[in-house]
Amino acid sequence: MTGGLVCTVSTVKDTLPRVQRFVAGNLAGGVDHLFVLLDGAGPDVRAWCDDHPHVTCIRTDQAWWQGSRPKQLNERQRINANAVQAALREVGCADWLFHIDGDEVAQIDRDRLAGAPPTTPAARLGVLESVAQAQWDGWPTWFKRPLTEDELSLVATLGIIDAPRQGAYFHGHAEGKTGVRPGAGAWLTLHDPIDEEARGVDTWVDPSLRVLHYESYSGEEFVRKWMALIDAGPALRLRPGRQGTQGAVRALRDLALPPEVTERYLLRIFEETTADDFDALQELGLLVEADPDRGTHQPAALDGATRSALDRAVVAVTAEPKSSFRPPAKRPIDRDGEPHATDRPLAKAMRRLRPR
Repeated sequence: MTGGLVCTVSTVKDTLPRVQRFVAGNLAGGVDHLFVLLDGAGPDVRAWCDDHPHVTCIRTDQAWWQGSRPKQLNERQRINANAVQAALREVGCADWLFHIDGDEVAQIDRDRLAGAPPTTPAARLGVLESVAQAQWDGWPTWFKRPLTEDELSLVATLGIIDAPRQGAYFHGHAEGKTGVRPGAGAWLTLHDPIDEEARGVDTWVDPSLRVLHYESYSGEEFVRKWMALIDAGPALRLRPGRQGTQGAVRALRDLALPPEVTERYLLRIFEETTADDFDALQELGLLVEADPDRGTHQPAALDGATRSALDRAVVAVTAEPKSSFRPPAKRPIDRDGEPHATDRPLAKAMRRLRPR
């Protein structure tokens, strides 16, 4: 195999049924191979991922972090994504690597993706966010799309949201997610790929590329997700609209109330901060129906030689200091007005993985 795969990379900490659905949805939606980096999971999740032919499972344990595990989940995600990019560059089996979360399902029209300009290093997945209700009868199939300025004014005037802003309408991110051509010189971040100067890179956009974000779609999911975020590490970076919710959930947890009391108030926080007016949004025609179970993509399989090469590349990136894969930050300016030079461009970090 010389290329052509569309891959995803995700840092995951979840239950087996949710991981199974995550994998199945992405494979049906246009992905060929998933890199699942376990930030903490039970042995059942590890065993299932290890046995799946379209999954490469990486344990981000002591051997991976070598005693330098970042405290922030966001930083761990960025490093993990670029370590996988380095491995894929060495093997040369993938055309694209998209960085998504464990509660997201990519829906990629492969024919349209093939039409991306060959010199463009990145592509964007627009986001659809699941409508938040107290309960769903099955898996959510109705999603909110980004609204125009006039539509935001409408729903704000109707009292459906507090302010005419996308950030008030979406409970999670509104930027979408992106992928890069492995080795094209772009670093993966949470949302926007950057170059070695920490500047944005040319990113191809097409409406057929999107990601379904299952963001706190029910009261139960809200409780699970926010407790996991609170436990993921200190100083988790969230946009301003979510920081108040984070503080409220943390305060409630720290009160050490009886479990049934904690759950009751967590559900109240969900109703106050997250629940959507489904009936109004649907009547206004602002929702989109999408069901990953209807996906028809048949993922390409790795042949034996490619699988062996990929396994060797994963061993190589595991042995590397993970600072090699940390995306660059904005550089300080020298006295002459020029940015400081760097000695760790992405290409150099990747070249270190080649057999000596």
